[in-house]
Amino acid sequence: MAENVKQHYVPRSILQNFTFEGKKIFCYLKNDRRIIPSNINNICKENKYYSFDIEDENGNIFKFDYDKEVFQTIDNNISPVIRKIIENRTIVDLKEQERQILVKYTAYQYCRVPATRNIANSLLNDEQKAKIFHAEALRNDQFVLSDLEEILINLKLDIIDPIVEDEFIISDTVVLLDPTGEGIYFPISPNICLVYHHPIYDVVNCLDSICINELQLLAATQFVIAKSKSVLQKIDESYHRNHIEQKLKISENNSYWKCILQKKDHTTCILEQNRDKIIKPLKEEYDKILYIQHEIGKTV
Repeated sequence: MAENVKQHYVPRSILQNFTFEGKKIFCYLKNDRRIIPSNINNICKENKYYSFDIEDENGNIFKFDYDKEVFQTIDNNISPVIRKIIENRTIVDLKEQERQILVKYTAYQYCRVPATRNIANSLLNDEQKAKIFHAEALRNDQFVLSDLEEILINLKLDIIDPIVEDEFIISDTVVLLDPTGEGIYFPISPNICLVYHHPIYDVVNCLDSICINELQLLAATQFVIAKSKSVLQKIDESYHRNHIEQKLKISENNSYWKCILQKKDHTTCILEQNRDKIIKPLKEEYDKILYIQHEIGKTV
């Protein structure tokens, strides 16, 4: 009988913040366009997601599992920090160590999900090699993660509240990362979204909850999660189309997120960005990450 070990790529400590009546959530199945009630134990996980078999040169098979090795400590450390932010509804009282934990966790959460592994797969055109690459990127924090953490630590951290009668949702790609520094969004509850942004982009210029929720839908590979079914229904029905279009009209012409909301495609928008307008230090770090991914991928 095949071994069945389900491993979460979005931890339950985050999913729990979007529940009602204990562990219940509403889940939008992106491929089927269906909304179903579910339990946080049943979503954003995959059988042996952080484990696979490796065959050596002698034909011996070794089981490789890095779930606890990589994530147990960081997942345990982040829980009280997230809880503190939600309970106090502010980040101003975070200690320096707590901010560092939050930055580290944000970087890990961005890198650990299927969407990021799919980037490796697109570079390598080999699912097994992509798994190995993904594992090494997460196990060796001096690889890609250190560069990403360096980007985040130099950005300003703020909180965004949802607009009236709205709430934040999350997807299986929780952290929305952009290469320009205009806004890196991480919803941690229906009422709070963390945003990292370069000081030249004031928090008042960041996207609102309706636009951020639309981006969560676009970034998702399978699951979009909400506390309220009505929020997901409105997104599926494009209820906020006019609102989003109005927001796009007043946003910067070279906005990365504006491009995605218009074209509904991340890759095209990265390539079409006017790179001369991108913050120079952030651009260099982002290009460095892409270069490392490419070079390591050729040697796996």
